[in-house]
Amino acid sequence: MNRITHNLQTILIALYALLAVQCTSPLPQEHTPEQHSFDASAERAPERKHEVIPTPDTCTSKQLIDHTKWKKLSLEDDPFAHLKKSGMYCAPNGTKVEDGVIEFDTNICRFHSVSQPLQHALPKGTQITLLYWHLDLYNESPAKGYVGLAFAQQIVYENEINIPHTADVYEVTLIVKNDLPKGTKTTFHIHNHGANTWKLLSLETKCTP
Repeated sequence: MNRITHNLQTILIALYALLAVQCTSPLPQEHTPEQHSFDASAERAPERKHEVIPTPDTCTSKQLIDHTKWKKLSLEDDPFAHLKKSGMYCAPNGTKVEDGVIEFDTNICRFHSVSQPLQHALPKGTQITLLYWHLDLYNESPAKGYVGLAFAQQIVYENEINIPHTADVYEVTLIVKNDLPKGTKTTFHIHNHGANTWKLLSLETKCTP
């Protein structure tokens, strides 16, 4: 009986200890979902930055002459008069406007000077382009052809070309040395020995974007 009593006491003590441990253990907490901070900007695809590609400023050249307004100059008004030599005759039809450009025929006119008012004002430093050409140049003996451009009475461009010479095109860039108001007398000049054909295509401001 004592042994049974002792065994019961041992079992009760063990049960009591077990209950005591369970009573002192913290109760399980209700599960709370883990919170995450969310940066919407970090999840979005990065914005594409629109690259601004610089484009050059539009540049429109200005025509400085009008081929319908050329007039022949008298020697008194011609800045190239000092170049005229005896025998340099000129028939009235030696200069004509054809296909939108002015043509000079040195077979019937050996000394050409034509003039018109400048179509636009040109500030000092403006770049301008002169464009002209000739067919094959012939003469019985070696000679020279001459091309010149003048504003008012000032010669701003001269070019001497050996004859004979094959057909050629000349595109010349000039820098205006002084302010030139609209209407300034603009003179283009050609003379040479031999039966040759020249054409002035354009005189315009140079486009530099």
